[in-house]
Amino acid sequence: MEDVQPRIMFDELVEVERVVKKDPKVQFILKKYYHFDNMDLVIADGWGIGNDGETWEQSRRLVQVFLWCRMNAKDDNLYAHPIEGFTPIVDLNLMEIIYYTLHEKLISPIPRTQYPYTVRQLGEENLRDNLKPLSTCQPKGVSFQVDGHVVEWQNWRLHIGFNVREALVLRDVEFCDQGTYRKVLHRASLAEMLVPYGDPRPPHNRKIAFDVGEYGLGFCCNSLKLGCDCLGVITYFDAVVHDTLGNPVTIKNAICLHEEDSGLLWKHSDIRSGDVEVRRGRKLVISCVATFVNYEYGLYWYSILFLFFPIRQYFTVVPLLFRYFHQDGKIEFTIKHTGQLFTSAWDIDRDGKCPFGTLVAPNVNAQYHQHFYCMRLDFDLDDEDNYVSELNVSSMSEKKARLYLDSNKSCYTFNGIQVEETIFEHEKEAQRRVNPEAARYWKVSTSNRRNRMGYPCSYKIIPQSVSYPFALDHSSIVRRCQFVKNSLWVTPYDELEYYPAGDYPNQSRKDEGLAKWTDFNRNIRDTDIVVWYSFGITHKYSFFGIVPQCEDWPIMPVIEASFAMHPSNFFDQNPTMDVPPQYLINDTVHACQNGH
Repeated sequence: MEDVQPRIMFDELVEVERVVKKDPKVQFILKKYYHFDNMDLVIADGWGIGNDGETWEQSRRLVQVFLWCRMNAKDDNLYAHPIEGFTPIVDLNLMEIIYYTLHEKLISPIPRTQYPYTVRQLGEENLRDNLKPLSTCQPKGVSFQVDGHVVEWQNWRLHIGFNVREALVLRDVEFCDQGTYRKVLHRASLAEMLVPYGDPRPPHNRKIAFDVGEYGLGFCCNSLKLGCDCLGVITYFDAVVHDTLGNPVTIKNAICLHEEDSGLLWKHSDIRSGDVEVRRGRKLVISCVATFVNYEYGLYWYSILFLFFPIRQYFTVVPLLFRYFHQDGKIEFTIKHTGQLFTSAWDIDRDGKCPFGTLVAPNVNAQYHQHFYCMRLDFDLDDEDNYVSELNVSSMSEKKARLYLDSNKSCYTFNGIQVEETIFEHEKEAQRRVNPEAARYWKVSTSNRRNRMGYPCSYKIIPQSVSYPFALDHSSIVRRCQFVKNSLWVTPYDELEYYPAGDYPNQSRKDEGLAKWTDFNRNIRDTDIVVWYSFGITHKYSFFGIVPQCEDWPIMPVIEASFAMHPSNFFDQNPTMDVPPQYLINDTVHACQNGH
């Protein structure tokens, strides 16, 4: 194929580091400009180079290489010691350095203070000693059944899948309603991730990662460990990927399946009779963790009973992907970010306050950046004919409110609330953003089924983590990845449309995905549809506080990004009325007979 580049393989990045470290010119530059000559302590991280329209970018398969070092063999935190201003560029097909890009104005002394984080370096004697064991056990076993990759739990039934690009994929998600399984989702996955950094100086302006399309989320998944990544009674699933030569590679325990207590499910106290009814909820958690150098992403699907959690490790941040399923039909997707901030050096005495980052340690700069996620949600509510609508809440106008008021009164409350629903007919109408002032949300409804009260059976998409790009519309970032401009996109199902930024985002010139497909403005009313939901966080200001911040150093505590899908008139009533109280579930728990 012309004008496209395949994704970058993990074992290629290992080879890139070897090539860079043994290169005589690299060794010369490090010694001359940085006074560092121990190549055994140098770390070289290869990144996709993007595409800014340079002619040399078009025909070569390239990575840019950012450098760090350790102070000694026991130093566990390389990101405390960035080598600023020197970025070799490697041709992956030739596996050789083609450019030695040295930005002399950026060169700064290497920060040399160590900031350890491992038990080995911190020392057990320096850890707090007032934590008591907290055990999770299920003496009667788990409440789910597993047959191959099909899982049944609390009226849910679904298939757990995995591939090298998207990692965790859920298929054929169904809910048993009054003895009949009803379709909810045909397929659900995290279809793309975009992480653009906000430093406008070369080479940092090219620090843009399509973690799914450029590297493959599945390649970067961790082997999970009981008691560390997962707690409780766990069922694991292995995953099989391949290396550059096509050889199979098994990731042991790549996917974690377990139940969690989710707190109060419902409760009511009747003050007249004295009856108190309480039900505790559970959620089914399906998760995996991927590491992209510095970041870990935890991907969690929750079904509350569902959870999906991604992690980014080869590049400094770990995404933890969690899918949660709940007993009342709710589905949640959560991404937990942890790991280490991607750092650069900043000489505050020479350059003053940094305008596009936070100094988390002396001369160690954590650059502002954003994380965007695009979910591909192939709905099949009850059948393949579905439609999407937008609901906005507003105040009732005074004129309309007076229709319901006593005309003889002189004072009114004017407290009317109304909800306006708009059904989308074509693709371009369905390119929408979140509006918290209108409490905006979207519903996916079945065209052919209504509940007992006559409402269309629906699931609503509830925004929770919202972010939009600060890069300008004509920037190469937005030009290559249009999905970040809107929270919602809707397309008719097409077997060739799986990735919102296109099949080959590595070094792409423009968006070959959603922006291209929706130009046809196809019909999306009463047909087989796919919902693309985009969400994210900004690592400067977000719903989770100010990030980066000193508290994120040397290891970042988990920050979550999520969204939820809730049943909306999908059922005739609360589907958890048959959940038993706690004293009937576990006779070893001293629960009150009234449900406490």
